[in-house]
Amino acid sequence: MIESIKQLKEALLQESRMYEEVLILEQKKIDIIKKAKLKELEKITEEEQEFIFKIGTYERIRSSVIANICEEFDGKQVYTITDMLPLIRDEKDKKTIDSLRNQILNTIEEIKEINKTNEALMKERLDFIHFSMELLTTDPADGNNYDQGVVGQGKQKTNLFDASI
Repeated sequence: MIESIKQLKEALLQESRMYEEVLILEQKKIDIIKKAKLKELEKITEEEQEFIFKIGTYERIRSSVIANICEEFDGKQVYTITDMLPLIRDEKDKKTIDSLRNQILNTIEEIKEINKTNEALMKERLDFIHFSMELLTTDPADGNNYDQGVVGQGKQKTNLFDASI
């Protein structure tokens, strides 16, 4: 049991560190998106994917350790750390595990909030690009009907680009 608790704390600690790294990357993304640095955005997204893969590994370790702890408690089925905490006898271990769990949950919430910000910034960027493309591909005279009868009849429409992308 003591070894399983130790493994659980180590897995949670590593998982927490990985989420902190993802949080730092998400914070960096805000500035990268604002400045429209696509190469840097691609690089940072690849780094995120590496951390997410590592987090998945630690989550699997955590799940198997929790399963081991459950077996040690007469096979009682526990699916979450919150459900497992009452089974732990040592108060220090219980507090440490609960603290790590809370730290991970708080970091995940921060990541979600930053992701919302990044998503809004990306949408804003895409809307701007779309607007710019519309300006480049539409004829400014289309909306102007004032001189249609006199000057606009023989005029051929010209666009900077032939079609919208």
